[in-house]
Amino acid sequence: MTTPHNPPLTPNDPRLTAFALGESDPQETDAIAAAVAADPALQAEVDAIRATAIELDQHFASQPAPRLDDQARERIQAAAQPRRPLPWIFGGVALAAAALALAVILMPWNDHSPSQDLAVHHPATHADDEKALAAKPQAPTRDRPVEDLNVVIERGLIVEEPVVLDLSASVEDLSTEDARSSHVAEAQGREEAVTSTESGGSGAFAAIGTAGGATGSLGRRELTDRLGRGQLVPAALPAVAQSESYQAQGKNPFRSTAVPGGDASTFAIDVDTASYTLTRRMLLQQNRLPPSDAVRVEEFINYFRYAYTPPEKDSEQPFAVNAEVVAAPWQPEHRLVRVGIQGKTVSHAERPASNLVFLIDVSGSMRPNDRLPLAQRAFPHMVAALDERDSVAIVTYANGVGIALPPTPGNQHQQINATIQGLRAAGGTAGGAGLAKAYRLAQEQFIKGGVNRVILVTDGDFNVGVTDHGSLVDTVRHYAEQGIRITVLGVGTGNLHDDRIEVISNRGNGIYRYLDSDREAQRVFTDGLIGDLVTIASDVKTQVFFNPSQVAGWRLIGYQNRRLAREDFNDDSVDAGDIGAGHQVTALYEIIPAGLPVPASDDVDPNPFVPSAEAPQGSDGPMLRLRLRHKIPDSDTSALQEFDLHDQGRDWDAASPDTQWAVSVAAFAMALRNDPFIGGWHWSQIREAAEASGLSTADPQREEFLRLIERAERLRPVRPQPREAEQREAPPNDLTPAP
Repeated sequence: MTTPHNPPLTPNDPRLTAFALGESDPQETDAIAAAVAADPALQAEVDAIRATAIELDQHFASQPAPRLDDQARERIQAAAQPRRPLPWIFGGVALAAAALALAVILMPWNDHSPSQDLAVHHPATHADDEKALAAKPQAPTRDRPVEDLNVVIERGLIVEEPVVLDLSASVEDLSTEDARSSHVAEAQGREEAVTSTESGGSGAFAAIGTAGGATGSLGRRELTDRLGRGQLVPAALPAVAQSESYQAQGKNPFRSTAVPGGDASTFAIDVDTASYTLTRRMLLQQNRLPPSDAVRVEEFINYFRYAYTPPEKDSEQPFAVNAEVVAAPWQPEHRLVRVGIQGKTVSHAERPASNLVFLIDVSGSMRPNDRLPLAQRAFPHMVAALDERDSVAIVTYANGVGIALPPTPGNQHQQINATIQGLRAAGGTAGGAGLAKAYRLAQEQFIKGGVNRVILVTDGDFNVGVTDHGSLVDTVRHYAEQGIRITVLGVGTGNLHDDRIEVISNRGNGIYRYLDSDREAQRVFTDGLIGDLVTIASDVKTQVFFNPSQVAGWRLIGYQNRRLAREDFNDDSVDAGDIGAGHQVTALYEIIPAGLPVPASDDVDPNPFVPSAEAPQGSDGPMLRLRLRHKIPDSDTSALQEFDLHDQGRDWDAASPDTQWAVSVAAFAMALRNDPFIGGWHWSQIREAAEASGLSTADPQREEFLRLIERAERLRPVRPQPREAEQREAPPNDLTPAP
């Protein structure tokens, strides 16, 4: 890639922009791809460029096509005839054309100089049309929707001179709060208001860039380049999160072991990872902080792999359990318990035959590049791993439901891929009917003792036919009881119904992944394929009994929506989570040792007749008993495993790298949620703890996690003030290792 004519790539290199937009020279593409894969900074730049393109693509996908009568269209075309438009203007997929049209549509047409607004110059027109075309259109408002501005759209495509944008503002000029309120990418620095179009702002793009405030004329290459580098920030794009929905997470406060029922914790395991990749998309691609309810701490932790030991090959147990106790880094008097579960592995040759139904949302909302097209690029990775043992059917839904591919042997890769690549997005979203059809097809092809699974790709926007949660949940629960599980692959930005997808996944004995990039899609469909297909243990529940002589209080970190009643642990009719081959599950508890105060819970009143420190301190015995129940797939009866855990008194610095990393990731998620229990731990402490684990140096995904921390720190420099905590000496530890 490095020659006198091809210098080394840098994040500002126009070749990188061309590569990100699929416009690079074919002779250079492979070399650029290799350079990007080897350099996290280049990869981050490519992701940012593509994110800008996706946002523009999404905006236009949501807008109706211009509607002009034939006579008006002929007059406009005749007016444009003498002066040939620049070739790139009519490239419908060109990012620069999209940016220009978006600017014209969304710009408030106040009287500003060219240095303040995007200037569009129009050719002379016929006299009959001169008045209409010369009049400045009004900005789109709630009373005047964008779809009424058909002439404006046409005018935006008749451009004679280059676009002129104000490049006088720097990225530091955009204050975080003002940017957030106006849907501009958030940036740290001096406060200088940037107003949205809804409140009468100053333009469709905030131009960010050249030193000294120089204003330049931008052609296509420079325009797309600056868009990709974030030097042109869409100031009037619709709020990305406005139509996204997330389930309220609630909180996990400390529970006192002295309160009746407070000596035990019960929850269902969860192997989903969607929340982490959703947050990664928001931070790195959209440059914004996630809503608190989009952050599920356990899904952050479980995104990463840990060095847990699997069960022995001849073991009857489907998983092994590992646990460690260390000091809490944000509150050294407290203890942290990490519980790790490692499922047994299954090779490709050992895996059972699979009956798969791909259920693909092809409604109009799936048209943008990060939805159906992303899925179409991802599925071939999965299809390549299938063989003659497997069966694949494809069901699609939009306004109605159809079978795009009847059950077909899994080794017919070309036929399966051709069907997927031929899908097109349009119409409404009959998701309920699509689910029912896919499940019925899976039931007809049911393989006893095999994998029977529906793989749903959607943004969760069900708006035709059966759309209520209750009916959808009843459908997936019914078929889950028949042995047909579901994998949900969430896609898209701005319209994602995460809450609905999560409910469908949880009630359908399913797995929820979110695809924020081609790289993530490849990871899910290759590295995680067998684990996501082959279930080794179902209805896995965890229960912890705390020893009151050692534990005054505790809280489970994460798993808010997976909590179970104490009595549910022994009830085999209560649904819980599944573990796939090779899956890992990690859970963290923060423990308040006996003798220290337990913070009052907002939703539980203390019993005035029970002393706060009733239990004796320092007595011998384990800190807690860990209990796990699971069923072998297709079994109705659970098996029980029990373990005692002793606190060996490890300081935080003596924690294993896996524990340090898991705790750092959990702390990052808690910081995003404004969790008050991590005290004075700021972004810098979280980053230092992650780096101290030593796990980030050789793992691109972990290196990327450090970039997430840096981005969050720029978007919200000040963490919430730490809570006041009573300072006491830690109680003596008289525990000895269990025999």
